[in-house]
Amino acid sequence: MKKSLLIGSIGIIVITTILIGYSFFKANILYYFDRHNGAIVLGEKDKIQNMLSIEKDKISSPESYVVKVSTIDEKKILFLSKDTAEKLNKKDMLRTVKEEKVDGGMRVHTDPLNELPAVPADKGILFAREDLKAGAMKGLDSEQKMPIEYKGDLIIGSGSRFPVDASIVVVSDTAFSSVKASEYQLSLFIRNGEIRVSDQIDYNNIVMKP
Repeated sequence: MKKSLLIGSIGIIVITTILIGYSFFKANILYYFDRHNGAIVLGEKDKIQNMLSIEKDKISSPESYVVKVSTIDEKKILFLSKDTAEKLNKKDMLRTVKEEKVDGGMRVHTDPLNELPAVPADKGILFAREDLKAGAMKGLDSEQKMPIEYKGDLIIGSGSRFPVDASIVVVSDTAFSSVKASEYQLSLFIRNGEIRVSDQIDYNNIVMKP
């Protein structure tokens, strides 16, 4: 009887260990090898909502944020509230862009943003390519009347630059409401199949943790 109980207990422990190991292994497989298991989209709210509704059987864990978009000298500026930026960063969606010399050339790579820089109540922080920095700061000063502090280069997501060639400005939650720009919706989700997206929606594949 005792031997049967012992064998039964060992069996339960083995099965539990296998299940835990499988869950951990599956999560890591999805994160490290299925690099495009998610997607991020940006566009007008009604267009994004329509796309999410049509493709609802192919997506899971959708999350949406209100952002603002402006164009200065034909260059896109994406405004995020501090709250939205912090939420995106907790999901590893904000990555710094760095260049380094390799064998006489330059290699570009991205690293997770460890912590969002302080966002003063009376000024915004700017993330942009070095060659776009001066134009963005001048435009923001003249059009938004907003003091700006440059904090380097940053992308949203884990793939190519998104939105394409956009500069990103993070402002306090209070200041966000007074930004003179069009309201857009930014959504990210786990992708369980190919997604059809209209040309009016910016789309990019990303890595999302299961």
